[in-house]
Amino acid sequence: MAREYAKVKAGIWQDDDFRALPIHAQHLYFVILTDPELSYCGVTDWRPKRILPRAAGWDMETLEAAAAILVDRRLLVVDVDTEEVLVKSFLRHDGVMMHNKLCVSAMNSYAAVASNLLRGVIVHELQRLSREFPEWPTWERVQVKDVLKRTPIDPRSPDLGNPFECALGAGLASQLAPGLGANPNTGLGMPYNNNNNGNITTTTYGEPSPPKTPRKKTANAIPDDWHPTSEHEAKANDLGINVQHEAQKFVAHARANDRRLVNWNQAFTQWLLKASEYTTRSPNGGGFSRPSIDRQGDLLKQERARILEEMNQQPRLEINP
Repeated sequence: MAREYAKVKAGIWQDDDFRALPIHAQHLYFVILTDPELSYCGVTDWRPKRILPRAAGWDMETLEAAAAILVDRRLLVVDVDTEEVLVKSFLRHDGVMMHNKLCVSAMNSYAAVASNLLRGVIVHELQRLSREFPEWPTWERVQVKDVLKRTPIDPRSPDLGNPFECALGAGLASQLAPGLGANPNTGLGMPYNNNNNGNITTTTYGEPSPPKTPRKKTANAIPDDWHPTSEHEAKANDLGINVQHEAQKFVAHARANDRRLVNWNQAFTQWLLKASEYTTRSPNGGGFSRPSIDRQGDLLKQERARILEEMNQQPRLEINP
């Protein structure tokens, strides 16, 4: 799957070894690291003629000199026969091996690598990670276990060679800072091999990260000054219940149980609805409860008063003896 974007840590500019690289070597490293086709195991195509058009004024001699430096420092591993290039520290710093699903994608990408050299270096890097971070659950995945069994190739070996070695003696290679040449005894590319160094580059794959879900509001105890709103009073009136009486029970219940809620007004609205249900039917499900009966009695009294008032307003028939 082609990537949509890559992320590079700003701390890379605090790394002395990376700052000592000449500009074209740094540029080539970023070109490879941000290549849309870079796989989950850090491999992409090495086709210099397709790389050159990505920057105006770039020529083959300059590109190969930059590649020679990066390969010499073991920041990149290139197989010119299969036309593939590996960002050696990719699995360590991109974080794919910390994810139980992405690690499977990385192993699937490994299966697509043609170069035996690159495959061996990938196995070597995986074995190092498994020794340094044995607590990662990814090591239990069948696909990862299968790759770990394969033959590793140590990229620090002087026998690995450099397909661009001829470019090291001239051109950009001569611009390296003192002491930045090949150094297999110290690990070649220490800032990218040293696990304690946080100033490394990372990339992100696949679809853009989904927007972060908003954090839930904090639940709190009922405020001391809480009181029913006008909407509560209207709701209680519609339901035929005493809002102040229910509010007292609501507050007492909340404090007695040390309840924590996000929206106390909404909670009281639900309380009123439940109170209405309990006052409509008695607890045993049959007949009406006392509050409902009292309310019906009030209605009957009101109806009787209305009838009596109408009767009193009617003219009386006078009978003469």
